[in-house]
Amino acid sequence: MYMDSVSIPFISSYRFSCELCSYKTNNSGHFAEHGVTHTGARPYVCPICSKGFSTKSNMQR
Repeated sequence: MYMDSVSIPFISSYRFSCELCSYKTNNSGHFAEHGVTHTGARPYVCPICSKGFSTKSNMQR
């Protein structure tokens, strides 16, 4: 026996929304990381080559 799938309405509400673009999220960490796209800041610096990165994950690649 299989149950019929039921459509659940999607409610579009987000805790964080960017005032400069249409980015929206419920995750505060993702929102903080997104803010760097507008400032151009590169707060993560490689200890080996001194190159700056906007996210820690990009630096660790």
